[in-house]
Amino acid sequence: MVRDMPHLPDVLLWSIPAFVLLAVIEMVSYRLHPDEEAAGYEAKDAATSVGMGLGSLVFDALWKIPIVAIYAAVYELTPLRIPVLWWTLPLMQLAQDFFYYWSHRGHHVIRVLWACHVVHHSSEKFNLSTALRQPWTTWTVWPFYVPMIALGVHPAVIAFTSGANLVYQFWVHTERIGKLPRPFEFVLNTPSHHRVHHASQGGYLDRNFGGILIIWDRMFGSFVAETERPVYGLTKNIKTFNPLRVATHEYAAIARDLRAADSWRERAGRVFRGPGWQPAGRAAAAQPRRPAVRSRGAPLRRGAGRMRERWPRVVRPLLWVFAALAVVHLGALLGGVTAVGQLTKPALMPVLAAYVLARGGPLLLAGALLCGCGGDTFLQIGGDVAFLVGMGSFAAGHVCYLLLFARHGRRRRPDGGGGRSPRPLRTPCCSPARWCSCGRTSRPTCGSRSPATACCSPRWRSAGSGRGPWPPSADCSSSSPTR
Repeated sequence: MVRDMPHLPDVLLWSIPAFVLLAVIEMVSYRLHPDEEAAGYEAKDAATSVGMGLGSLVFDALWKIPIVAIYAAVYELTPLRIPVLWWTLPLMQLAQDFFYYWSHRGHHVIRVLWACHVVHHSSEKFNLSTALRQPWTTWTVWPFYVPMIALGVHPAVIAFTSGANLVYQFWVHTERIGKLPRPFEFVLNTPSHHRVHHASQGGYLDRNFGGILIIWDRMFGSFVAETERPVYGLTKNIKTFNPLRVATHEYAAIARDLRAADSWRERAGRVFRGPGWQPAGRAAAAQPRRPAVRSRGAPLRRGAGRMRERWPRVVRPLLWVFAALAVVHLGALLGGVTAVGQLTKPALMPVLAAYVLARGGPLLLAGALLCGCGGDTFLQIGGDVAFLVGMGSFAAGHVCYLLLFARHGRRRRPDGGGGRSPRPLRTPCCSPARWCSCGRTSRPTCGSRSPATACCSPRWRSAGSGRGPWPPSADCSSSSPTR
C-alpha cells in the first residue's frame, strides 16, 4: 500500500463547471457572431461528445483499479522518493508533459493505441465540446508513466499532473481564438497548434502532439504551423453519433483485418504497425488511412536503426539531457547528496541508450545500457530478490556486450571471419600456358587466393593441398580446385 499519500485536489472534477460555462459562452458567441468558415456546433455532434465524456468518467474509474495497483507496486519497489514541494511540483508537471507527448505520439502511430485515441478525433467539428469527447479504453495510457513512478514520483502526483494537463488542453479546442503573440506560440500549445493536430489534411496529419508545451514537437520534428484552414475529422469519417460505435469502431476494424489476414506476420502488423499500414503485396493498391508522422515533410523509413531518419533533431536534445544529468549527478556525488545521486544514476543509462538508437547505433549496445540501468536500480532497492534480479540484469548486459564485441570483430575482418584466420580456399591452378612461362622448375601454390602471382611462387601451401606431381594430370584451367 502506498504510504505518505500527498493531498492533492482533483483538478479535473473541480473544472467541470468551468467547462460547461465556457462551452455555453462559445455556443452563444456563434449565435451572436456566426462564422461561415468555422465548423461551429451541431446538436447531435455536441451531444455525442458530452456522452463520450460522461462515459469516460465511468470507465476510467474501472480502469483505475488495476492501474493504481500496478503503480503502487512499482512505487513500493523503487527506493527513490521525490517529495511534493512547491518547487518539485512544477518539475514533475514538466516531466508529465514530456511523457504525455510520447504517449500521444504513440497513440497516433501504433494502431492498437490509435483505436483508443481515434475517439477524440472522430468529430468533424472543432469546439469546446470536442474536448469532452474522450475514449472509454484508456488502459493503453498507463505504461508511458511507469518511468516517473520508478523514479520516485507518487502515483497521486501522476493523477494530479495528468488532470492539470487535460484541464489546460480544454481551451485549445476552439476556432474562436486566432494566433497568440509569438512567444506564447513558440512555447505553449495554443488553439492554432491544436487545430493543426485535429486536421485531416495530408500536411497536417499526425502533428503537434504536445499537451501543455509545444516545444517537444519543435525538438522532435513533429511541429507544423497553421497555414491553411484545417478540415477536421478522420481521413475516412465514421458518420455515426452512436457513442458505443464511436468508442469501438476501430477495434471492430482491427478484428475484421485480423480475420482476413493471411499470416501471423500480417496480423502483428495490423495490430502494432501504423493505422494505415498494409502488407507489402497490398500496399500499392490500398490508400493508407493515416500515414506515419513525417519529419519536415519527408516520408519515414521504417525498421531498426532508422530513428535518426525519423527524428533528425532528436540527437542534440538527448546530448543536452545526458550532459545535464551528468553534471547534476557529479554535483550530487561531490556534495554528498545521495538522494539526488540515486535519482540521476539510473536516468543516465536510458538517455544514453536513446542517443545510441537515435544515431542508428546497434541494438545490443542500447540493450546493454538498459540492462545496466536495471541492475543499478534493483541493487539500490535492496533485498534478496532485488539483488538476484539486479545481478541477472548485469549478466544480461555483459552478454550483450560480448555479442556486440564478437559481431564487431567479425565485421572488421575483410574476409568476414571470426577470431582466427580462416584456412585459405582451394582455387583453380593457373593455366598451363602461364605455368610454362614461369619455368618448369617452379612449383605454383595451387591453393593460393591469387592465381596470377601463384604461378611463379616456389612455395607450397603448408596445409590443404597435396604435394602431387607437377604438372598435374587434371586440366589446370578448369573451374574445379586441384587437390
